[in-house]
Amino acid sequence: MVGPFFSVLVTAYKWDDGHVDPAIMPEGITDYHGRLLWLEALAVHGGGSDAGHCIHRAVFETATYIDRRGPMEGVWELNLARREKSLWVPEILGLEHGDAANSHSRVAIASRLIPQLLGDAPDVLRAAAWVGARSLRSP
Repeated sequence: MVGPFFSVLVTAYKWDDGHVDPAIMPEGITDYHGRLLWLEALAVHGGGSDAGHCIHRAVFETATYIDRRGPMEGVWELNLARREKSLWVPEILGLEHGDAANSHSRVAIASRLIPQLLGDAPDVLRAAAWVGARSLRSP
């Protein structure tokens, strides 16, 4: 942990249709257990988990960020929570667009989605192996 209290600031996003994520926002500072409780609440009650993260630069000296977005990012964030505490604030500090050209999780046009997924597959596999190898380590 960089500071005496937290190293990651988690904020909300507003979507172009007006809804706000994350759908459920923990209050205050969370650790690994708190992040698990948040993920459980999302699984039970539903809602999006997209959130903005401002991470202190010193964190990256020991926690190299994966260079891909998508499904592995959540695993990386969970692993990060094993070592770093997060301060959750409900302020909206970002705008997300559902029709963003680089989004493979929201695009339903096969002619665009399939080539993007196939192009991303080697990177996602490499990121999964990298994160998976680190997930087996003790916090």
